[in-house]
Amino acid sequence: MLQNLKLKPDYSGLWQLLEQNSMFLTDLRAVVSSNALLKINKGEFVSLKVIAMLCQTFSCQPEEIFQFRKYE
Repeated sequence: MLQNLKLKPDYSGLWQLLEQNSMFLTDLRAVVSSNALLKINKGEFVSLKVIAMLCQTFSCQPEEIFQFRKYE
């Protein structure tokens, strides 16, 4: 089913939040798993639970962390 998907997550909002808070991706290991961080770093899909935990950490909404981008 995912092979037909032409959307990919873009986590540039997360990178901006990390920079604004003087944090690194590795600082989030206390919040989400290393596997989830690896997926985020590769621009892959993560669970909604991971997104919720990041939103709680930064007191923000999902659209401030990621957006979907079309790709061919």
